[in-house]
Amino acid sequence: MASVGTASVRVLDVQDLASVNGGGMAVRKDRDGKLVPESAIYRATLVPSGPCAPITKRLRGTVTIDADRSGFLGRIYRRAAALVIRESEL
Repeated sequence: MASVGTASVRVLDVQDLASVNGGGMAVRKDRDGKLVPESAIYRATLVPSGPCAPITKRLRGTVTIDADRSGFLGRIYRRAAALVIRESEL
């Protein structure tokens, strides 16, 4: 994985992924016809882990990402809170 967006996308710009077009992401069309996600969707950029053949057409599929749900600041906060509790003997 090369990157993950820090904020959810407001408009889905890949038409093939939208539920109204047979894709797996639940969206609704707003008055301007833009596809608005029904829940938070974060853009992830994936890169091959090794050499691969050139991709000549768009492929649809599912990717499962196994990762921590918390971010860097959340981990720091929990460690700091644990330290304060441990040192204050609560």
